[in-house]
Amino acid sequence: MKKFLLNKISFSHRLMAILLLLLGSLILHSCGGEASEASPDTKSFGSFLLDNIFLLTMIFIFLSAFITAILKERARDRCLKDFGDYPIILELENDNKVIWGVFSLYSNGIELHYKDSYRDFAGQLKTSFILYKDEWPGLMGIYRCAQDLDDKEKNRRKRDIRRTYQPSAFRRILRFLKNLFNTFRDAVNKSLGLIIGQAKRAMPSSRILSTQDAAIKQIGESFVEYASHAYDAVLERLIGRKVVVETLQHGALIEYIGILKEYSANFLEILSVDKSLEFLFPLPPPDLSIECHHINVRMRGNAVMFRNNGKTEALLLGLTGMDYDLTWKTTLHPEESVEKILDKSPPSGAKIKIQLSGEADLILPRLKARIRHRGEVKSFDWKSFFGIK
Repeated sequence: MKKFLLNKISFSHRLMAILLLLLGSLILHSCGGEASEASPDTKSFGSFLLDNIFLLTMIFIFLSAFITAILKERARDRCLKDFGDYPIILELENDNKVIWGVFSLYSNGIELHYKDSYRDFAGQLKTSFILYKDEWPGLMGIYRCAQDLDDKEKNRRKRDIRRTYQPSAFRRILRFLKNLFNTFRDAVNKSLGLIIGQAKRAMPSSRILSTQDAAIKQIGESFVEYASHAYDAVLERLIGRKVVVETLQHGALIEYIGILKEYSANFLEILSVDKSLEFLFPLPPPDLSIECHHINVRMRGNAVMFRNNGKTEALLLGLTGMDYDLTWKTTLHPEESVEKILDKSPPSGAKIKIQLSGEADLILPRLKARIRHRGEVKSFDWKSFFGIK
């Protein structure tokens, strides 16, 4: 347990704790006044620091800015961070663009690292795809397919689903406390000013409290903002339960049934969805090939060549474009190749429609998705509540 906690504490958290201890020691030193019995060296340093208000103000400005920057860097979307280091598929609304790779999340964007670097049609080498936070409204969805995971990733995912569907008493209490803190967030912010004001009246000799109260309040408000989250009374009652999600994709209203794991201001996270996913991929130029999520596609004359380099089968639904609709519905098994002959030349911008089967986890933007129904009614499980297997 001790090793687990140490691994969870990053270098930035440790450094921030040291700075807070330094801040607390300065406040205590200033409150001690002339009655302090510190050593001459410590007293001379403290007297110099507390007598030099300009230097003290500069220290607090940089300290508050540093702590605020760390907290902002650590403040990542609660749904997106669950997909970190997993291979995922990302779909954009603009031209139904589909990208896949290993997911990395930052405070101001996301990055997908391609399994293999590739050169585009212009010969430019590319190794990853970056989507900034201001581009998130253009997301259609983020998908984690179970069949794309290795054994270690599958075990992590199963453990995550079990903890979500059958949460222990500790997880329930922790979430309750987080929601309680979030409910009284504004009250906590206001109380910081009252606490600092009361401390100034009780200890008028404290130069830190009398001159740096604004910086201290800013640090406290940064911690409150970091610990808080978007709260939705309806969604909170559905956490860990099966729900029916409605989302608009490719001009049609689609329903997904799965377990609501988490929600944030921007996204819904749904686990264990057992429904096929459909994607549109561009048709490559003649004599060139593209990789469509483990499926290699190459144009050769009036024929389209497909090869499945993945571990699971896929369904080739057809080819679609402006006034053009060709239906195939051909199953492509792993390591299998298929050739499709086109009767006529497809229009510019034609798309290949491919369906992937199997269980998946979804992150859907709340701008386009909404939980419409509660799923099954789940009875209370005392064993899972107390962590008894």
